[in-house]
Amino acid sequence: MTSSQYILGMVVCAFFLVGGMVDYWQSARHHHKPIPYVLEKYFALFWLILYSGVLPFTLIFLASGFNFFVAKTYLGFAFIGFVLWDIVFSLLDKKTLISDQEAYWFWGDKDYPLSKGQVAVWHLIRLIVGMTILMFWR
Repeated sequence: MTSSQYILGMVVCAFFLVGGMVDYWQSARHHHKPIPYVLEKYFALFWLILYSGVLPFTLIFLASGFNFFVAKTYLGFAFIGFVLWDIVFSLLDKKTLISDQEAYWFWGDKDYPLSKGQVAVWHLIRLIVGMTILMFWR
């Protein structure tokens, strides 16, 4: 195996390790089990940043043989996908495409809410960033 394949293997394993942490967090909350302090305090880091962001991007980039066009394409569509994620959540949570969110972002014990207007602006920013990456970044 090449060094790139070993690195890919380590990132794949990291992806599933973090996935196990995310899975346990959800199960523990549902079944009222204790959640380790670091996982409870920094869940957003593990779930939103690592599991849903950094690790998938790294997997794509490594598996493509460090192809910047593939990485750019993934990144552009990821920004668009983030908006779709929020729309699905809003539809399931409040039965509307865009809604205010009491805990849009959270870190530790603090929630950072966004109004419906702020969510709409955030969607627009991410859509523009995604489209810009796809159309202009070379």
